[in-house]
Order: sequence, then C-alpha cells, then structure tokens
Amino acid sequence: MNSTNSLWRSRSESEWHYALDKYHKYIKSSTVARLDAELDPLDLSMICNFTPKEWYFFLYDKYFPWKYTAPNRLATTRNSLKKNSLTDLYQIKERLLSFDKNDIRKGLELAKSIKGLGIAGASGLLALMYPEHFGTVDEFLILALANVNGLSELLQLQELAKRINGSKKPHGKSFNISHKNGTMLINIMRRKAAENNEWFRTSFWTPRKIDKVLWAYGHL
Repeated sequence: MNSTNSLWRSRSESEWHYALDKYHKYIKSSTVARLDAELDPLDLSMICNFTPKEWYFFLYDKYFPWKYTAPNRLATTRNSLKKNSLTDLYQIKERLLSFDKNDIRKGLELAKSIKGLGIAGASGLLALMYPEHFGTVDEFLILALANVNGLSELLQLQELAKRINGSKKPHGKSFNISHKNGTMLINIMRRKAAENNEWFRTSFWTPRKIDKVLWAYGHL
C-alpha cells in the first residue's frame, strides 16, 4: 500500500478500490466479520419496524459487538446501554430515522444520546444507517488523515494524532473524540467522497467507504 498522502491525491480508480479491499484484512474476529457483512449497510426498513425490545437487543447483540471489539470495552458499554429505558431508546430510534441527514452535529447528538455511545460509537451507527452521509470516526481514521498534506484541518489532525499516541504510553491521558472533531472528520470524508465521485465520474464513493479506506491505512 502507498501512503495515505499519496493515495489521497491519486486519480487512479483502481488504486482506491485496492485500498478499499484492504478494509477486511484488518478485521481479525470471525464474529465481527460476520456482523460486518450483516450490518453494512443497515436495512432501514428493518430498523423502522423494530419494537422497543427488538431495537434494544439489536444494539446489545449486534451493533455494540460490531463496534466495540475489545471484550472489556464491550462489557462496559453494554452496562451503560442497560441504563437506557426502552421508551427512551425507541424515541431516539424514531428521531434517528427522521432527522436532516445533512446536519452532522444533530445526527451525532441523537446517536450519542444512547447511553454507552461516545462520538466514535455514534458515528458508527450513523455510518451503517446512512453510508452516503456519514463515516465512522475513530483513532485509526485520525492517524491516517494526519499524514495527508494540504488538508485545511491538518494542524488539528496532527494535534489529535499526538494526543492519541500519548494516550498509549504508560500513565497517558485517555483520548476521546469531541463533538466538534467528530463533525470535522465526517466533513472531510464527505468532501473526499464527493471529490472521488467527480474524478471517477461515478456515485460509488460514500463517506462510509472513505472511512473504510482510512481505517485500513490507520493500521499501517
């Protein structure tokens, strides 16, 4: 694989497809791979028809294990999910199905109101529901984008990458993605998806597909 910086400027459609294919290489768990095939993208008609209990168990049994692959992280987020009432969760679902998809901040706000989801988890749910509007934001994405010269957000991305690397050191401060930074990252993916579609004269590229590419590159 070439560098993120090189790929970002590549007008070779085959290079981009090659990069996208690498996404599955970094999914190590067979359970997560199965869930990824099942959930990406989500069937919105299925979500619409979920009862309150079905929505809860979908989050508990499918979405949370897809998003939180570390056993300790999955356990703590599931414990937080249990603190939601079924009524509240159902109302959040209904709002998630009807908000303005152009409003990134609103979407993140709504998904994050599910106890157990931070900005990364909220963005993942939105990316599965609305891949043409949202991509998942996480540490790998930031580490990949911090290498892309010319981005107007580069200094912010490099500072975030520095904080991520610092969090890995003994006694390092934990790292969480803020609302503001989540919105910034999704905007970058939207711009890149639009640019690729213009370059390649297609409608294939979405923020979700851009996030898959960046997630793979963030592992390098």
